[in-house]
Amino acid sequence: MSTFFTGYEVSRRALGPEGLGIPNAMTSFLAGGIAGTIFWTIAFPIEAVKNRLMTQPLDEVRYSGFMHCLKDTVRRQGVSGLYSGFSPAMLRTFPASGATFLAYELVSRALKTLL
Repeated sequence: MSTFFTGYEVSRRALGPEGLGIPNAMTSFLAGGIAGTIFWTIAFPIEAVKNRLMTQPLDEVRYSGFMHCLKDTVRRQGVSGLYSGFSPAMLRTFPASGATFLAYELVSRALKTLL
């Protein structure tokens, strides 16, 4: 998760007033989308292995653990096997992460004015 928030802060600063000068709401949305994309690019192979382990039939266990599943997937399908389904996830993650960070910034600003 630290990759998610670090990606957001770095992107926000690069896009913000000292960077490209994009308005605050747009900056938050774009930086959130970039952060989500960075995060899922790194985390997707881990999730892919986890999902393969979780969905293997109990009566026909194929993998003995995480590393066995990782090595077997790469051996059989190459590294691209770890990114199966990546494109639809990216189509979802940019707007979802952008909206999440935009909402966070708006709520944070609203709370600061109330307190």
